[in-house]
Amino acid sequence: MLLVVLPMFSACTIAQSKNPLGPWSAAVRDERIEGLWRGDGGNGKFQYVFFTFHEKSPDGSVMEFGKDDAGSIATARYDFYITRTPKHSYLNVTNGHSDNEQLFPVGEKGTYIFAEYHFNWMGRLIYSFVGGDGVAKAVDEGKLKGKVDRDSKGALNDITLTDTSKHILDFIESSKPRDVFELTTKLTWVGGP
Repeated sequence: MLLVVLPMFSACTIAQSKNPLGPWSAAVRDERIEGLWRGDGGNGKFQYVFFTFHEKSPDGSVMEFGKDDAGSIATARYDFYITRTPKHSYLNVTNGHSDNEQLFPVGEKGTYIFAEYHFNWMGRLIYSFVGGDGVAKAVDEGKLKGKVDRDSKGALNDITLTDTSKHILDFIESSKPRDVFELTTKLTWVGGP
């Protein structure tokens, strides 16, 4: 989870996928996201996200850090690359490692989470994760291949997509943003390269 994050996975249900939205060979480098960003973690707490690209490569790493409820510093690290379409730019986020799973859960090993991102007129980085009821409904109705896990009251616990990259991307791109994007976060630029 992308991004990017605050926290990467939260109370909303972010979809995990066995496949990225596009191949690494088509990844683009967007140096506008590189550097340190600050987000409001709620209750007066700030969390920070640092994006960096690998040298001469379209992929990179993202690190999050913030304080947990006990006041201890917690960190998480993820790998990412960007898939760009005429409509949106997406982070394909994978390979998470966290020292505090409650603050920064990383999801199932070998899966991807997706975050659509853009910049607002004030230069803030806005990102939204793919998931929620709209994606779960698409799986339930057979529009996307995958598995939806719910608790005994029907509340979403987990969404795992197993469909092809192209089919997932086509579904997201043809959906209304409110039906597929969850947990919108705004980050403010702090500094960087």
